[in-house]
Amino acid sequence: MSENINNCCSVEKGALVNCVRISAMDPALIVESTAGLFGTCEKISGIISWINEKSLDDADPSLGVLRSELDSLSQVFVSIHTSFRETSVARCVLLPQTGYEGQHWRNVKRSLDDCKGSLFKLDRFFHPIAKAKRSQAVLQSKAIKAMIRELNLADVQGFKQQITSYRKVLELSQQLIDVY
Repeated sequence: MSENINNCCSVEKGALVNCVRISAMDPALIVESTAGLFGTCEKISGIISWINEKSLDDADPSLGVLRSELDSLSQVFVSIHTSFRETSVARCVLLPQTGYEGQHWRNVKRSLDDCKGSLFKLDRFFHPIAKAKRSQAVLQSKAIKAMIRELNLADVQGFKQQITSYRKVLELSQQLIDVY
């Protein structure tokens, strides 16, 4: 294994010869995925921030916790994105992965895909409020507050748990990346 890593890290111009199999864990896809997921997290976090501003004293604390988790997940995406933009890390991750490490990277890919699905659902969940935010000059404050009160807080709690799970898995992945 160390022979493959040495060969990998000594290859010039990012070309990998005789030591790499192309897998579902293409670093370019990870960079692209994390950038897109970061943008989605930031968008949803902004909506929640706006909700908290409009709700004033009526804001539910679970929304603040969800926003905090989204912001933390965003930072993990930035960290992974930055790491995979480093050629040496990207090349080494492309080495054939077996055993626990190989399973880990397959799980990371699945987690990124699942996270994307959950963030899409969360974006849809907040869509009516995002739409109201864009046209806030038309809507009165009472109408906006009524929409906010209609949010199903059990759904918010479920989304928070999902986001927390993705953050924890991806933080572990970042720790493994740091080993490279």
